[in-house]
Amino acid sequence: MPIPVFYAPPANRSADAVTLTSSEAHHAAVVMRLQEGARVIVVDGCGMAVRGEIVVISKKSVEVRIHTEIRNFGEPQSSVPNHHFSGFYLF
Repeated sequence: MPIPVFYAPPANRSADAVTLTSSEAHHAAVVMRLQEGARVIVVDGCGMAVRGEIVVISKKSVEVRIHTEIRNFGEPQSSVPNHHFSGFYLF
Protein backbone atom coordinates (compact mmCIF):
# COMPACT_ATOMS: atom_id res chain seq x y z
CA MET A 1 0.00 0.00 0.00
CA PRO A 2 1.44 3.42 -0.92
CA ILE A 3 2.13 5.90 1.87
CA PRO A 4 -0.95 8.15 2.26
CA VAL A 5 -0.51 11.87 1.57
CA PHE A 6 -2.31 14.56 3.60
CA TYR A 7 -2.41 18.36 3.58
CA ALA A 8 -1.64 20.71 6.48
CA PRO A 9 -0.97 24.44 6.13
CA PRO A 10 2.48 25.72 7.14
CA ALA A 11 0.97 27.22 10.32
CA ASN A 12 0.25 23.67 11.59
CA ARG A 13 3.93 22.75 11.64
CA SER A 14 6.49 23.02 14.43
CA ALA A 15 10.17 22.07 14.35
CA ASP A 16 9.51 18.37 14.91
CA ALA A 17 5.79 17.78 14.27
CA VAL A 18 2.85 18.71 12.08
CA THR A 19 -0.83 18.54 13.01
CA LEU A 20 -3.64 17.47 10.69
CA THR A 21 -6.97 19.08 11.54
CA SER A 22 -10.52 19.20 10.23
CA SER A 23 -11.27 17.04 7.20
CA GLU A 24 -7.68 15.80 6.86
CA ALA A 25 -7.69 14.45 10.43
CA HIS A 26 -11.13 12.93 9.87
CA HIS A 27 -9.95 11.23 6.70
CA ALA A 28 -6.86 9.78 8.41
CA ALA A 29 -8.59 8.68 11.63
CA VAL A 30 -12.09 7.68 10.53
CA VAL A 31 -12.05 6.96 6.80
CA MET A 32 -8.61 5.36 6.50
CA ARG A 33 -8.54 4.10 10.11
CA LEU A 34 -4.85 4.81 10.47
CA GLN A 35 -3.29 4.02 13.82
CA GLU A 36 -0.40 5.43 15.83
CA GLY A 37 2.86 4.42 14.17
CA ALA A 38 1.45 4.64 10.63
CA ARG A 39 3.81 6.29 8.14
CA VAL A 40 2.41 9.29 6.23
CA ILE A 41 3.49 12.18 4.02
CA VAL A 42 2.16 15.66 4.78
CA VAL A 43 2.31 18.45 2.17
CA ASP A 44 1.94 22.16 2.88
CA GLY A 45 0.77 23.38 -0.53
CA CYS A 46 3.97 25.45 -0.95
CA GLY A 47 6.20 22.71 -2.36
CA MET A 48 7.37 21.35 0.99
CA ALA A 49 6.46 17.94 2.36
CA VAL A 50 7.50 15.82 5.31
CA ARG A 51 7.64 12.09 5.92
CA GLY A 52 6.69 11.06 9.39
CA GLU A 53 4.68 8.79 11.63
CA ILE A 54 1.44 9.34 13.50
CA VAL A 55 2.08 9.73 17.23
CA VAL A 56 -1.32 10.98 18.46
CA ILE A 57 -4.62 10.35 16.71
CA SER A 58 -8.21 11.42 17.39
CA LYS A 59 -11.23 12.19 15.24
CA LYS A 60 -10.45 15.93 15.24
CA SER A 61 -6.65 16.04 15.06
CA VAL A 62 -3.69 13.87 14.15
CA GLU A 63 -0.15 14.68 15.22
CA VAL A 64 2.66 13.49 12.96
CA ARG A 65 6.28 13.34 14.16
CA ILE A 66 8.54 14.56 11.35
CA HIS A 67 11.29 12.19 10.20
CA THR A 68 12.49 13.87 6.99
CA GLU A 69 11.72 16.89 4.81
CA ILE A 70 11.10 16.68 1.06
CA ARG A 71 11.69 19.92 -0.83
CA ASN A 72 9.83 20.66 -4.09
CA PHE A 73 7.45 17.76 -3.46
CA GLY A 74 5.12 17.34 -6.42
CA GLU A 75 6.86 20.00 -8.49
CA PRO A 76 7.40 18.90 -12.08
CA GLN A 77 10.97 18.64 -13.27
CA SER A 78 11.86 21.09 -16.02
CA SER A 79 11.96 19.54 -19.47
CA VAL A 80 14.12 22.38 -20.76
CA PRO A 81 17.84 21.66 -20.40
CA ASN A 82 19.76 24.22 -18.40
CA HIS A 83 22.70 24.89 -20.72
CA HIS A 84 24.76 27.99 -20.27
CA PHE A 85 25.53 29.71 -23.55
CA SER A 86 28.53 31.95 -23.81
CA GLY A 87 28.31 33.40 -27.26
CA PHE A 88 25.88 35.02 -29.63
CA TYR A 89 23.83 34.16 -32.67
CA LEU A 90 24.27 35.80 -36.06
CA PHE A 91 21.04 36.34 -37.97
